[in-house]
Amino acid sequence: MKHFLDLAALAQHNASWSSAERAVRLPVGAPFGLSRLGINYTRLPPGAISALRHYHSHQDEWLLVLAGQPTLVSDQGEQLLAPGCCVGFAHGQPNAHQLHNRSQTEVILLEVSDRHPDDRASYPYDCAATISAALAG
Repeated sequence: MKHFLDLAALAQHNASWSSAERAVRLPVGAPFGLSRLGINYTRLPPGAISALRHYHSHQDEWLLVLAGQPTLVSDQGEQLLAPGCCVGFAHGQPNAHQLHNRSQTEVILLEVSDRHPDDRASYPYDCAATISAALAG
C-alpha cells in the first residue's frame, strides 16, 4: 500500500490534459486505496470551469484554492477566491455551484468529497436535470 505520492510524477504519467474549457483532475486519494474519500488535485486553465453548476443529494464537497483566483459561481451569487480560501457544500442543500477561471493564469485546487452510493447530482441550469453520481465519476 502506498503512503507517499509525488504529484509531479502522477501528473507526468497519468494526467489526461484536455481542452482549455475543462478542468484537469488528478485523483490523489485512489493510489492510497482510499475508497470513501474522493480527493483531487485539480487544474483549471484560463477560461475553464470546474463542472456544470450542480449540487449533491448525499455527497459533501470541500475545496481549497492552492494557486490562482477562481470565481465561485453559486445560487448565492459570485465570489472571487484567492489562494488559501476554502469552500464547502453540504449534501442535500440545493445551491448549484461551480468554479470558473476568468483569469489569465492557471488555478490549482485541492478538492475533497465523500463517496456515497446513493448520491445523485442535480444540474438545475442544464438540460440533464439529474444523473447518478456513479455515471459522473
